[in-house]
Amino acid sequence: MLLLMLCLLTPGTAFSDTETSTAKQQMRAGITAFQNNNLEQARKLLEAAATKLDSRALTYNLGVLYYKLGEYDLAENEFRQLLDTKQHGLAFYNLGLVALAQDNPRKARSAFRNAAIEGAEDKLGKLARAQLKDLGEIPPPSQWQGLISLAGGYEENIGLFPDTAPSSVDDTFLESVGVVSGYPVRKGNDA
Repeated sequence: MLLLMLCLLTPGTAFSDTETSTAKQQMRAGITAFQNNNLEQARKLLEAAATKLDSRALTYNLGVLYYKLGEYDLAENEFRQLLDTKQHGLAFYNLGLVALAQDNPRKARSAFRNAAIEGAEDKLGKLARAQLKDLGEIPPPSQWQGLISLAGGYEENIGLFPDTAPSSVDDTFLESVGVVSGYPVRKGNDA
């Protein structure tokens, strides 16, 4: 009985591997077609691959393709799928570009602000801050900023007596100032 089940499961696995391999080939061919500016062929291939393959790279490439074709709602849907992945900074940046193309500067500012915060020190963060500046908004600071000042001293005349008056009141002091600015917790698209 176990041998029969293994025989029945094996062809399905091979078929699934073949489908995945075909989908990856379609994705690569679609990317090549996009690079050659054959957008309709790229669409046909990438959409066919998407029926068999679940891939962040494929989702991103479909989003870029739809953006290039001017189908901004479809592009937005693809980029939104990337918000819960490691590529969420890139997704926010592309959502900002989509919002600009849709003439929605409020939505674009929100997306670029999130991209600037997520990619604070890298190239993507710099690009997002440049977009915010172009939109007339002050870009957010890097994720964290801080200032610490520490000073110590000795005072011979703590009682503020005149210099001619004898005084035995003296003391040492320590002065400190600390300031930190940043985003300790961020959740959601518009946090």
